Amino acid sequence: MEPATQQSELLKLLTQCWMSYEQSTTHDFVVKQAIPILFFGDSKRYFSSSLKVITVGLNPSGKEFPDHDRFSRFPAVREASHRTGPQHLAALDAYFHTNPYKRWFASFEPILNGLECSYYAREDNTALHDNTALHTDLFSPIATSPTWAKLSKQQRSLLEAEGLCLWHLLVKALAPDVILISVAERHLQHIQFRSLAHRQLIWSLNRQRPFDVWGTPIQVHASKPSLQVFGRAAQTPFGKVSIAKKVEMGAAIKEEWKRVFSR
Repeated sequence: MEPATQQSELLKLLTQCWMSYEQSTTHDFVVKQAIPILFFGDSKRYFSSSLKVITVGLNPSGKEFPDHDRFSRFPAVREASHRTGPQHLAALDAYFHTNPYKRWFASFEPILNGLECSYYAREDNTALHDNTALHTDLFSPIATSPTWAKLSKQQRSLLEAEGLCLWHLLVKALAPDVILISVAERHLQHIQFRSLAHRQLIWSLNRQRPFDVWGTPIQVHASKPSLQVFGRAAQTPFGKVSIAKKVEMGAAIKEEWKRVFSR
């Protein structure tokens, strides 16, 4: 897909995001004075990466829009008049270069590093690794307070159907090689991409309660399969696994991707 087409696809999805957000602002649990977050990260660098990796959570945290300055993480759209498609997209692209919520994303970063990938760039804006990752959210691009897990079933149902549709469209547009997921295992049933084979154990940490990482080849894009990788979450994605072991895990995931999709 050409860069202009990639950007056009994302802009279409951002339009859908805004429609969803504007319809949801009457709900008291939706964060106001905010923007919908279709993804976190530099989409241009992602599309130019040789290994395309996305991470998956549930929905954006209210901490993305701090009370003291709602748009400190997205300063380019501080003014409402700047929240048009291209400017909104530019604000999302700049997220990890600006003021990211590092504490949460730090859970994924060592695994990404093992995959020779990162969300971040250096201070001079050069890439930290050969590949740039994006973060996506399965159930909604709309920030809520409290978090998704603490919303009632009825509250979640007000956002979930539209959010799931948007996520599937986004993932098709991104056509990732690896989809890295760490949520409650029951949420995997909402992912509608076709499995191409049974899941396989990729990596395991032997301890009293073993930590297993599973890989499933799935058909996301018509011309390109992806490796869906799952490991359970704790308070954070892939929680209670050390940084060193997460790097090891990432390297194992990359080897599995090579094995399954050798080119």
